[in-house]
Amino acid sequence: MKQMLENVRLDAISKMESAREESCQLADVVSSIMELSYIAQMRGLLALEGEMEKVSSVLLKLLITLVVDGTDPAIIVEIATNEYWVTAPEGVQAMIDYIYIRGMIAIQSGESRRTLEQLLLSLLPSEQRKKYYEMGSNLR
Repeated sequence: MKQMLENVRLDAISKMESAREESCQLADVVSSIMELSYIAQMRGLLALEGEMEKVSSVLLKLLITLVVDGTDPAIIVEIATNEYWVTAPEGVQAMIDYIYIRGMIAIQSGESRRTLEQLLLSLLPSEQRKKYYEMGSNLR
């Protein structure tokens, strides 16, 4: 399970570094995951189902469904990494997909929100970290 995630992480970092497109949406993606984390912490994992209508990403909708259904984390990782490799996202989209995968796995496992935030921010270029902090922390 860890190796599958590591392969996706390294691929996403490589694609993001070589991308010429802007990474302006990464701070928003981290903010979205942190909001889902807050909802799960305050109201439980089942409450995430009500958030799916706000989500445009097919991958994130799939991940939310799997988490809400109580799917084993190893199966979620396998399905998510299969989706990643089959859809073969390019550029910044590869990092967005990895953030969705890693974020939802952390939410399901009940990982500390502060730790999750720092983990996800470590994936962002410095200008996107700055934008995230300017948007305001989602740790409430």
